Amino acid sequence: MNMNTLNPVKALASLLQFCQDNHLSLSVAESVTGGRVSSALTALPGSSMIFKEGIVCYSPESKKSRLHIKNETIQEFGLVSSEITLIMAQEVRKTLKVDIGIATTGNAGPEANDSFAKVGQVFIAFSSKNKDVVIPKFYQGTRNLVQRKITQDVIRYLFYFLLELK
Repeated sequence: MNMNTLNPVKALASLLQFCQDNHLSLSVAESVTGGRVSSALTALPGSSMIFKEGIVCYSPESKKSRLHIKNETIQEFGLVSSEITLIMAQEVRKTLKVDIGIATTGNAGPEANDSFAKVGQVFIAFSSKNKDVVIPKFYQGTRNLVQRKITQDVIRYLFYFLLELK
């Protein structure tokens, strides 16, 4: 199955069923997607059995206070980085006591908001007790289009991440 051709709606239904069958819980820490991933994960009936909470940690202050990201780490790697995204996924998993933590960071434009990352640079991360994955991506288009594409890719990648946990 090709990730790019996987229908995100079908993937969402399958991953929700997989999580229900395997008693897995999910939470998300979103920055660039601004709540869209949480919205997607709660779109289908039965999602309340697996989805625990979504945090939109858009500002550096939120990332520091809610996800315990150190100022030194932000200064070293920038807000849009694989390192920050992984910490976000790990911390949302640990803090909210769920099986799978999901995180998104990026720069949807139209202008750069982080001296380390160009417009369109995005990172998606997943964290479980035994496995962490960070996926770098680059998107083009309007802010709305970029956020929609990221959300669809999060669902697709989460589907594959869960399959690999079997």
